Amino acid sequence: MRPKTSMAEIDFRDALDRENERAELSIYNEQNVSAEFVGCYDRDDMARWLSRLTHDHHFRLEVCFRAVSLLDSFLSIMKVRHRFLKCVALTCFYIAAKLEEKAEALSSLTENAALRYGVECSEKDIQRMELIVMQKLDFRLYEITTPLDFLKMFHAIGINKGTLSLPDGLSSDQHLIHVALCLEPIICDHTFMRYPPSRLALAALACDLKLIGCNWLDTVLALQALAKMRGGELSMCYEAIATRYASIAVCFPLVVMNSMPCHVPDQDDEEILPSPPVELCCIRNIPAVKVMA
Repeated sequence: MRPKTSMAEIDFRDALDRENERAELSIYNEQNVSAEFVGCYDRDDMARWLSRLTHDHHFRLEVCFRAVSLLDSFLSIMKVRHRFLKCVALTCFYIAAKLEEKAEALSSLTENAALRYGVECSEKDIQRMELIVMQKLDFRLYEITTPLDFLKMFHAIGINKGTLSLPDGLSSDQHLIHVALCLEPIICDHTFMRYPPSRLALAALACDLKLIGCNWLDTVLALQALAKMRGGELSMCYEAIATRYASIAVCFPLVVMNSMPCHVPDQDDEEILPSPPVELCCIRNIPAVKVMA
C-alpha cells in the first residue's frame, strides 16, 4: 500500500515544478550589465533597503522575501536604469505587502510613502510601475516561490514525517523563525542567488540543524530525496553559505520568541541586532537554546 501524500507534499511538488519552469536569473552576471543599467551590487543595496522597509513597517518576514523575489524576477528580464531602480523596488514592496499582509496592516503605507523614502516618483508613477511589473511577470505573482516558502515547506514536512526533531524547549515555530532570520541576509547577497530557492532553503536548514546539534544529516537526506535534489548540488550550496550562515546565527541567537523584526545590517554596522518593537517581546519561562558558531 502506497503511503498517503500530505497536502504539504503536494504543495511542495507544485512549487518545485514552478521553480523548474522559471528562467535562470541573469542579472547577476556583471559582465552583461553596462554602467548605465542596474548591476548586481545595486540589486544588493535594494534588497537590504527592502529589508529595512519591512522592519520599519513591522511587516512579516514574508514581505521582505516576496519583495526581493519580485525584484529579482523583474531584473532578470528587464534592464533597468539607475534612476528608476528605487521606484521599481518600492513597487515590488507594495505588491509584496498586498500579497502577504492583511488590509489593516497596510495603513502605514501612506500616499506620501515615495517622498518619505526619498524615491523620486509620484504615487501615479508607482501605480504605473505596479502594472508594468505585473505585466512583465505575466500576473503570475504567486507562482514565484521564495526561499522562505520552501523553508516553511521543508520544515513542515520534516516535522510531520518525524524526521526533523528539535531540542527540548524549542518549538517548531520558534526554530522556523530563527532559520528565516538567518536566511534573510543571505538572499540580500547576489553571490548566493545563483542557487535555486529550494536549494538555498534546504542548505540553510542543514546549516542550522548542524549548529544546534540535531541529527541533521538524516533529516537533510530525507528532504533532499523528497525534492529529488542531487547531492552534489546541495553540497555546493551548503559549502557556499555555511560560513556566512554561522556568523549570522551568532548575531541572531536562537532564543524562544514570538517574532523578530526583519533587518539586514550593512557589513560595517556596529549594532547587528536591532531592538524589537514593544509588541514583539520574548516569551519567558522557557529555556533558550544556545547556537554555537
